[in-house]
Amino acid sequence: MASSATGAAPPTLSDAIEHDTDRCVFSLAATRPATAALPGAAKPTAVLEYARLGNGDLDLQHTFVPPDMRGMGAAALLCHSAFAHARAAGVRVVPSCSYISQTYLSRYPQQADVVRPAA
Repeated sequence: MASSATGAAPPTLSDAIEHDTDRCVFSLAATRPATAALPGAAKPTAVLEYARLGNGDLDLQHTFVPPDMRGMGAAALLCHSAFAHARAAGVRVVPSCSYISQTYLSRYPQQADVVRPAA
C-alpha cells in the first residue's frame, strides 16, 4: 500500500467506518446525500447492529444498507470491521443476521474461525 508524504497510509473506504461501542453499532455514511434528498439532507448511512452477550461475544443482529449505497460492498465492509473487532478483542461472533450467516460467511469463509459454535 502506498503511503503519503507523512508516511501514513492513504485513507480507504473502510477508514470511514465508525464503531459506536455505547450504541453497539458499526456505521458507514455515504460520501454524498441520497439522490432524491433535499439540499442539506443527511447522508444515508449503512449500519451493522449487535448486542454484547454476557461472556463478551458479539451477537451480530442486523445489517441495513440504504438503497443508494447497495451493490457497493458496504455491508461486507461493515462485517469485515465487526469480525476484525471481535478477533482483536478475543471474542466470538454469533451471526444472527441472515445476511451475515447466509451471504457474508459463504463469501468469506476465512472469517469462520471467529464464529461461535452453535450450542
